[in-house]
Amino acid sequence: LKNPSVAVTGSPTYYYCLNHASITRKPLTEKALTEQLKALFWCYDYVKANRRDFDRDNRNFIIRYLSLYLERGAPATTVLKAHADSATLLGFNEMKRVTSTRFAMHTAMCMHSPLYRRVATAGRLLIRRLQGKD
Repeated sequence: LKNPSVAVTGSPTYYYCLNHASITRKPLTEKALTEQLKALFWCYDYVKANRRDFDRDNRNFIIRYLSLYLERGAPATTVLKAHADSATLLGFNEMKRVTSTRFAMHTAMCMHSPLYRRVATAGRLLIRRLQGKD
């Protein structure tokens, strides 16, 4: 992108499109994970460098995405090594400060407990089915 930018709008701009060929519906290979994290952190770095007024939102966004990757079974070591800020962002106190205690606990459990991660993933898939998204 030659001149990317970030802006805030006053109107709803979220539209959900079901795409069964989406990368998020495919198995998470090491290569796919690495590429997705690279793209995600490019966006994070861009906002961090150009819109300091979005710092909390930027951190919240990246923490939630990293948590989702961990929940889906991404190796914590790969996620933690993806970027210089990864370990800080996924530190319990930072997650608690930026998101919530509940979310920080959920992410920490996903990192450290395979059983919890499987149950959380099953719950998320059930909710998506009930919402008609799958």
